[in-house]
Amino acid sequence: MNFEVKNELGQVYYACEYKEKEGWFHGEWTGYVSSEDVIKAVKLLMNEYGDLKYSKSLNDSSKGEGSWDEANEWLAQNWMPFAIGNGLKHFAFVVSPDVFSAMSSDELATKIPEAGFEMRTFASRAEAESWLKSVN
Repeated sequence: MNFEVKNELGQVYYACEYKEKEGWFHGEWTGYVSSEDVIKAVKLLMNEYGDLKYSKSLNDSSKGEGSWDEANEWLAQNWMPFAIGNGLKHFAFVVSPDVFSAMSSDELATKIPEAGFEMRTFASRAEAESWLKSVN
């Protein structure tokens, strides 16, 4: 991964990169992630990749845990317009087995219909990648 965000203990909780060969942006969450952590990581991501144009994104939270649903309104108002402006059309979301993280993902999905891109949730990264490969 070529971009990482660490918590106050120096542990990476978010890592991402643009996978040019696959044609999508890939982000991965690890360990406990709070709403504040999500907002911090996404702000840094937006600053780092502000000029990158991409139509597909894979967000893998299968190794993440914790509730971050308080960040969803911020994501809807800030990240979604940014992502759409950069060309996002298909957003694959690998859901965490952690019940609190999964509930936050479900809540985020309720904001997508107004956003202007398609989001699908998956239980595995392989399923998410398969879907992204099938869409244009």
